[in-house]
Amino acid sequence: MIEQHPLPHGQEWIAVMTPTTADYQDLEKKYGLPPRFVPYLNDMRERARLEYDQASGYWLLVFRFVNKEAAPGGFLTLPITFVFNASRLISVIPDTDGTTVVSQLQEVIQSAAEADTSIFMLLFDLLFALSTDYFDVLDNINDERSKLENWHKRPTNEQVAALTRLAQQTVYLTTAENNNLIAIRRFMMATNSVADPLALNAEEKERLDDVLIEIQQGQQMAQIAADIIDRVTDGFSNVLNNNLNGTMRFLTVWSIVLMIPPVITGFYGMNVALPFANRHDAWLWTIIWSLVAIIVLGIWYILYDKRRR
Repeated sequence: MIEQHPLPHGQEWIAVMTPTTADYQDLEKKYGLPPRFVPYLNDMRERARLEYDQASGYWLLVFRFVNKEAAPGGFLTLPITFVFNASRLISVIPDTDGTTVVSQLQEVIQSAAEADTSIFMLLFDLLFALSTDYFDVLDNINDERSKLENWHKRPTNEQVAALTRLAQQTVYLTTAENNNLIAIRRFMMATNSVADPLALNAEEKERLDDVLIEIQQGQQMAQIAADIIDRVTDGFSNVLNNNLNGTMRFLTVWSIVLMIPPVITGFYGMNVALPFANRHDAWLWTIIWSLVAIIVLGIWYILYDKRRR
């Protein structure tokens, strides 16, 4: 679906959502979209990147954004592609899960269109808004992690599974932020000299710096969150290992204790002369001796375990 939105200063924004083959053909015929850009627009796994087509004068920027409404307690990192020149901005979202961000783009454009006199300023405002969404997701991850840190004697299976899910989410966030950072740095490199095809004024460069700083901050926060989750995971592992060692020690000791009755009764089951074997109450003595040995060994283990702790 293609929606055309006029902007002030004779510019326009073309919003493309879940495009079909016919939509791509319309973009090529009506707006001069370079055919070599089409594979980038249609690839859900495309990394953040910056490309320039000299023949058409179009720039292509692939940016990874966060869909916070993908699922309760979850999110998706999805690509949004901006194709732009000095007078036109085309935004392409190839997946239906990402179309919820269109309303956010409309709000940013409506609030910034009057003040922004160039497509570049408008684009940087959009990138800035999309970058700040990472902070909300990171705050949710940190809140969930804080709750998982409060275990009692041992973490539950649900806590371990939730912590694993958080670790996976931080990997997605860190990867997306790293890719975005590379793309924005390439954007800045394209404005370093007069010979470069992208010319920005001082205000536009300052706004681009703001976007870069925002992405760097998100990247650092994502990395810190990932490191903390790794530490908590190590703590979970240590607690579980200690509990397992204690359980194995308990089972080993009490398996030895329970071996005492079979050993004693086994001796009296042999066809040899043994003390008290001829008494009519010999069976009772075997039980008594077994209980005494079990109690003595049990008391010794309890005292030893207390001293060890």
